[in-house]
Amino acid sequence: MTALPARAKPAADPKRKKSLGRRIWEYRVIYLMLLPTVLYFVLFKCRAVWGMKLAFYDYRPRSEDVFAGWKYFQQVFSSPTFGTIIRNTVMINLMRTLLNWFFPVAFAIMQHEVQQKIFRKTVQVVSYLPHFLSWVVIYGIWASALQYGGLLNNLYDLFGAEYKNLLLRSDTIVGVIGASSLWRNIGWDSIIYLAAILAIDTTLYDAATVDGASRWQIIRHIILPALVPTMATILILNCGYIMDAGVDQILVFQNTAVQNTIEVLDTYVYRVGLLQGSYSFASAAGLFKSAVGLVFVVAARTASRRLTQSGANR
Repeated sequence: MTALPARAKPAADPKRKKSLGRRIWEYRVIYLMLLPTVLYFVLFKCRAVWGMKLAFYDYRPRSEDVFAGWKYFQQVFSSPTFGTIIRNTVMINLMRTLLNWFFPVAFAIMQHEVQQKIFRKTVQVVSYLPHFLSWVVIYGIWASALQYGGLLNNLYDLFGAEYKNLLLRSDTIVGVIGASSLWRNIGWDSIIYLAAILAIDTTLYDAATVDGASRWQIIRHIILPALVPTMATILILNCGYIMDAGVDQILVFQNTAVQNTIEVLDTYVYRVGLLQGSYSFASAAGLFKSAVGLVFVVAARTASRRLTQSGANR
């Protein structure tokens, strides 16, 4: 009697998606590297969401909190300085967002166009260094350059012009904040754009050169279109921080002469919530800031998808 041949196993369907557990096990090393970041967000971001309920309660440290409804939101919106604070916050952060979005792109393109390798690497290292300095150190550097007797004062004296400390003037302090933020971040933020430029297929450059394209035409028709998805993604992420003007930078640059000009929502929450002990009031202001940031992220993503047909998905 002839034995029947063994039935061959059906070939695995390449289109069949693997289970979540199987994919996690397959990439377990990568997930293990990601674990510290996940723990950071769970402990310091996600867990903090539960504490936002304090915005709806009267905080009582020695007894149970009492539900207060929209009481503290009404106090926030009816505050006489709330409108000015919101205006300062949006103005300062919008300026910093645009500066830190446009100039790093231009800086990355300029780095890519430099042919001298040693010079390019030196510029990259020097431009990255300010990112690793705290705002206290950066303020000390800028204060030494802008205060009386500093570098800028000496330049004014050289041309016989009268100098006024830019850190003490309400009409210049916003520009100083934007310039110092750009000085700190331009090199570091250009890394992602430079990586996107290096990922462009070099055959496109060769084809454009054969067709007689100039360097400006190559930048305009090859490099910039390749950067659009990255620029859209960065802009969407930055829109989430439209109400987050950076309490650390603003605090070190604040003084009595310019406090009203650069008083933002973060410093207001810090003064009222921590220094005066109005924790529920500060939580309501913080929750409002988070809600506005969420609205801006969704709006920016929707606009990006309609303009670029990709948004942040590409």
